[in-house]
Amino acid sequence: QQLIVEHLKPHTLYIIVITASTSVGNGPFSDLLEITTQEDAPSVPPLNVTATAVDSTTVSISWSPPNQQDKNGVIRNYQIYVVELETKTTLHIISSMTHALASFLHPYYTYNCSVSA
Repeated sequence: QQLIVEHLKPHTLYIIVITASTSVGNGPFSDLLEITTQEDAPSVPPLNVTATAVDSTTVSISWSPPNQQDKNGVIRNYQIYVVELETKTTLHIISSMTHALASFLHPYYTYNCSVSA
C-alpha cells in the first residue's frame, strides 16, 4: 500500500516508522527510514540590503542571507538587479557572496537595486 504525506517543510530531514495495528494493539515497528525533502526557493528575500556609493560610477551592495528556517535549502547564489530609473536599463549581477559591486554606472543617475536568493 501507499501513503502520500503532504505539506512537509522543504529541505528537512524526516524519520518514518510504520507499525500495523489490530483491535488488540500495535505490532512491532519497522526499521527507521530517514528521508530529506527536496530544496525549494527561499521563503523570504535577503535581509538588510544596503547600497553605498563608492565613487561617481560604482555602488557597493550588501545584504544578509535569509534566516536558516527561511532558506529552504542551500543558497548557491544571489541575483542582484540594478535598474536605472530613467531608461530602465538593467544591470544583472550574480554573486555567491553577500555583497557585490555595481560598476560603470552613470554619474548622478538614480538607480533602484533589488536582491533575491
